[in-house]
Amino acid sequence: LASAEDKRQSRQTEDLLVEPPLSVLCSVDMSKDYWRSRLVRVVLSSKWYAFIITTTVINLLAVASDHYRAPEVQQQVVTIINLVCSTIFFIEVVFKLPAFGMRGYFRGKDPMGKGNRLDFALVLVSLLELFVADSAAITVFRSLRLSRLIQVARAYPKLQKVVTALSSAVRDSVYLILLMVIFIFIYTVLGLQLFAQTIDFLVPVRFSFRTFWQSGYTVFVIMTGETWTNMMEVSVKEIGW
Repeated sequence: LASAEDKRQSRQTEDLLVEPPLSVLCSVDMSKDYWRSRLVRVVLSSKWYAFIITTTVINLLAVASDHYRAPEVQQQVVTIINLVCSTIFFIEVVFKLPAFGMRGYFRGKDPMGKGNRLDFALVLVSLLELFVADSAAITVFRSLRLSRLIQVARAYPKLQKVVTALSSAVRDSVYLILLMVIFIFIYTVLGLQLFAQTIDFLVPVRFSFRTFWQSGYTVFVIMTGETWTNMMEVSVKEIGW
């Protein structure tokens, strides 16, 4: 029975994501506010959503095609594509804000719209990109657009459920990170107390137990298993087995 109930709720969730009813979209009275109701229907239509997803994919492909020392023609094409896509995303924000209102837009009255805040931030970044002349800063701004992959994931209900589950797992992993920090702190202090005088390397290396920060760095490197063999070789040469 529990399995059947879970399946029924899952189907209802998928139906809501694919074709959400207007009653949950926003608090606007459709019979009294004609233009706002029209905007709601436009931004929630399947054609508009497909258009936005297609634009997102094109934008991501343009960002992925850019590389170091790319031909000038290719750079110009990428710049034009980014400009066109940024304009489309800006229009999307302009349509959604009056459709759902400030509170509805940013607090998720749009059933697809828990990512509205991310979309709004990316639009602001795109506008900043127009006024930045530094090529390195432009590269960083364009790289931020890769987060629009989340929007592509929202196009598929089953994939969206996986993303939601992963997001919940990331929130719960905060306690695991806290436990890791406690572990590092304990062994950092132990390293200071036990090996600060014993392991005093004479060669210019970046790891030791002389100070709290160097000890913490050493413990972190050993815990990750990265280049711990170099530490072992230097330790053997300096103090023996």
